[in-house]
Amino acid sequence: MEAAFSAFPGSEFEVTWAPFQLMEDAPTMSKLDGYRKFMGDEAKIRGYWKRLETEGSQTGINFEFDGQMGDTFEAHQLAEWALETKGPVMQDKLVEAQFSEYMEIGAPPSDRASLLRAVEKVGLDPNEAKKVLENGQYAQKTKDRIGSVRGKVQGVPHFYINGKDAGSGAMPTEEWVGKLRRGGEGPSGGAGG
Repeated sequence: MEAAFSAFPGSEFEVTWAPFQLMEDAPTMSKLDGYRKFMGDEAKIRGYWKRLETEGSQTGINFEFDGQMGDTFEAHQLAEWALETKGPVMQDKLVEAQFSEYMEIGAPPSDRASLLRAVEKVGLDPNEAKKVLENGQYAQKTKDRIGSVRGKVQGVPHFYINGKDAGSGAMPTEEWVGKLRRGGEGPSGGAGG
């Protein structure tokens, strides 16, 4: 998505992230086992991964598919904390760092050490982040926000542009440019991520 922003010189974009879970209380498992739950056929999964590798290589993302996946609830709580206390720019940086931990390093999103590395990487206080997770101050807000989109969202990440549904999953840069030009209108695209 960020790569598409460069097609609009002089424009400013604000990205905010809302929580959603495909699998609540997901156990930690291999990415392959996790994708099997959603996509079934391993050949289809490997084809999807190949497409992600190709698209990632164009934007500097080196996907790691041998890693693990797991519950995302604590990651979402930290994103809510960053948004509320530091604003959308810092929240975006944190979520991107969380994605890097998961997509490029292979750490499950439920791994506290990984979450705190992401916090530290973007200049937020890891001790404050630990407190957020230990006292659960963003847990109910996160649950409520997840509940508000249940039934409307089928894949992650899911995108809205100017409040309009723009689809789910990884999309090529060219598709993003088209969606941004249309202000979010038009057919949804991309496979569920």
